Amino acid sequence: MNINKDAESDPGVKAAAAAWFKRMEDGDEDALKNWRVWRELSVKKYAEEYDRLNVHFDVYTGESKVGKKWQDYALERLSEMGLISDVEGAKLVDLEKWKLGKAVLRKKGASEPPSILSSSNAENDIDGTSIYLTRDIGGAIERYEQHKFDKMIYVISSQQDLHTAQFIKVLHLMEFPWASSVEHVNYGLVLGMSTRKGTVVFLDQIIRETSSVMHEQMKKNQEKYAAVEDPEQTSLEVGLTGIKIQDMAAKRCATISFSAHLSLNPSCMFRINNYNFNWDRMTSFEGDTGPYLQYAHVRLTSLTRKNPELLPLPPPEQIATETLAEQPAAREIAFLLGTYPDVVRTALRTHEPSGVVTFAFRLAHAISSAWETVVVKGEADVERARARMWLYLCARDVLGGAMRLLSIRPLERM
Repeated sequence: MNINKDAESDPGVKAAAAAWFKRMEDGDEDALKNWRVWRELSVKKYAEEYDRLNVHFDVYTGESKVGKKWQDYALERLSEMGLISDVEGAKLVDLEKWKLGKAVLRKKGASEPPSILSSSNAENDIDGTSIYLTRDIGGAIERYEQHKFDKMIYVISSQQDLHTAQFIKVLHLMEFPWASSVEHVNYGLVLGMSTRKGTVVFLDQIIRETSSVMHEQMKKNQEKYAAVEDPEQTSLEVGLTGIKIQDMAAKRCATISFSAHLSLNPSCMFRINNYNFNWDRMTSFEGDTGPYLQYAHVRLTSLTRKNPELLPLPPPEQIATETLAEQPAAREIAFLLGTYPDVVRTALRTHEPSGVVTFAFRLAHAISSAWETVVVKGEADVERARARMWLYLCARDVLGGAMRLLSIRPLERM
């Protein structure tokens, strides 16, 4: 931001920003009206981008919207419980007992306001303005009062592990019964995310460039390309799949030394590994990539178009499933399908999507290995052909379900 550069050379810029932020916190309508417009424009753009990513939220909110009422309530409760210490004008909660340092609620001295000049969670208070920790505590209380949640998950990068651990510990010390339902899910960074020319860019540009590459790949097979109803949308979905799979396939779990501030939440041990952005891998149709998964699903879907004489299939109890046991490749697919519920349960427990990605690739590989031996087209025994068709359609449904769980839209043609 230009304002950050200006502030480095002109202390008056910081002072002006601080004064403006103070007006906002005091409820000055002239100071708030522009902020509301900017916020709504930002949220609208976020919603459009999330929709393209097949991700949807019911409510867009944040710490900037936490009411002063709840911040004041949090400070009053902390004070009444004797949890606040006053050290040279600064108000803090001593968490040294849990090796979490001192959680600062109000700081002495001037500094820049949050969300204007700094994105750091270590911003200082200016003339009575709040800081992140105070707003986080007030926000948690406000959300519980509004939603009476069963669980509240904060998805925040691993760079903020200490801040989040302090925040959750303070909620426990305030003796809220729901504090044990607050959880931190952290993550590492994507390194080297850039265009193929090496320019660091926004995700929007990466998506456009990926889609363009996929579109050119699709054009290489004119017969299949002509059968695709909307090539541009299809290439976008294949490109998005490549981006998402590269991200979610990177298992972030790491073996790290014990850190006291992570002990509050075992799931903090996951997702903390950084990984390198790989353009070639993201756009490849070979190996464990997003386009490969889409191709596997498309191929399974094509079975109904290529074998209409076998449809409709009879109810499962009337299908000769015993014939599937004759071939190892069919048994492998059936075994993998049976493990899927456990894969989903594990992902839910650990908040780690890589397990679902790994399962999807294992299933896609098993299906690919079966095409030559577990054939449908050309099988003279109709009962065997129908059993194999049924197995492949079950695999299609499960693979599609795994992809949807990862927010990917499975394609039927590409």
